Amino acid sequence: MKTRIIKLLLAASLLLPAAARAQDALDGWIATALQKNPQLLAAKKRWEAAKHKIPQARAFEDPQIGVDVERSGTTRFDTFSDNEWMISQKLPWFGKRDARGKVASFDAEGMGFQYIETLREVRARVTMAYWNLWLAQKAVEVNSESKLLLQQFEETSRVRYETGQASQSDVLRAQMERAKLENELVSLEREVSVAQSAVNTLLNVPTNTPRHVDMDAALPPLDLSLDSMTASARQYSPRLQAYVRSIKAKEASVRVAKQAYAPDFEFRVEARQFNGKSGIQEYDTGVFLNFPWLWHGKYDAGVREAKADMEAAQAEYDSTWNQIVFELKEMQTRADAAQRQMKLFETTVLPQAKQTIEATRASYQVNRATLLELIDAQRTLKQFQLDYYRARADYAKNAAQLQQIVAPFGDAEMATGLVKSKKVKP
Repeated sequence: MKTRIIKLLLAASLLLPAAARAQDALDGWIATALQKNPQLLAAKKRWEAAKHKIPQARAFEDPQIGVDVERSGTTRFDTFSDNEWMISQKLPWFGKRDARGKVASFDAEGMGFQYIETLREVRARVTMAYWNLWLAQKAVEVNSESKLLLQQFEETSRVRYETGQASQSDVLRAQMERAKLENELVSLEREVSVAQSAVNTLLNVPTNTPRHVDMDAALPPLDLSLDSMTASARQYSPRLQAYVRSIKAKEASVRVAKQAYAPDFEFRVEARQFNGKSGIQEYDTGVFLNFPWLWHGKYDAGVREAKADMEAAQAEYDSTWNQIVFELKEMQTRADAAQRQMKLFETTVLPQAKQTIEATRASYQVNRATLLELIDAQRTLKQFQLDYYRARADYAKNAAQLQQIVAPFGDAEMATGLVKSKKVKP
């Protein structure tokens, strides 16, 4: 029964479209990276550390407890007459603890959005590594197809040589060209190994773990409207949201600085023991407060410092936004160019290159073209195929980088608790 089930599952998997299998493989790699990538783990721990600062910022100062040992009429250290026990607690002015807590809370949220940014960066890097491996394997595939084609050329030239229609140099030239491709294959296979190592590094697994991508991987859909992407980036970019929280933290810091003008209280209780008696004979209570109005300039400078920090955070937000808009424009231009190249290759360049090979081969067989012309046509087709696959990979990698900035929040982002819905308000 188990064997039958396994066979049915295998058959079902073979019926899946190649594009679906490729996406499943990529999704699996991304899931592994989100669990094991050390860069992402470090970002998560920084966020957790920032969250632990919130209760510290809101906490009261530790109470103080002590004793005065009084000696009357003697200088002997081991002799005393009275003990005075004391306990005191400082209490900040109303709202100070809450304001400090808000600073820490906004700082923690900012670290949380930095974690989400790292999450998206890791996801994009895995996707880009996937397509780099796809391109490296495609290059090996093109090399193998070209080598097979040259073997056919070699066989044709040998037949023509044996029948006296071509010289031996044609056979030797075809053999040399095939040997050149075999030599190129060594470098291409090395590039595949490097691309596999790049994927495994992101997944935090041994670098020699075998990896393979589906050669029929589908390109991701992408809206290349700059206005649409800009609007999405304003709403979904974690990098931008982190700076929004930074501004709010600095605004809260200004409130903290202004509250420094208000005094803080200290309450004290004292109890006395006289002449070494075991009971308490007297109680005293006291209230103290600092006097911040005397050194007013110190607190004025603190407010100015906090305001300058807030303005710096706003400037950093503006600078980051300008950088994001530039990145969107740059990647949109690259993706659009790659898309245009793909269309040109698919509709014109590759069909013509294949037709040229067939026409040149037919001409060579009737002695109307040279082997050099046939090899040149084969080289041209190989280069065009590589350029076409490179354009596909470039498009996919630019799409991954764009998604890092503009993609709506998904399940991984929602799981952080920082995003309450698919949309977030700055």
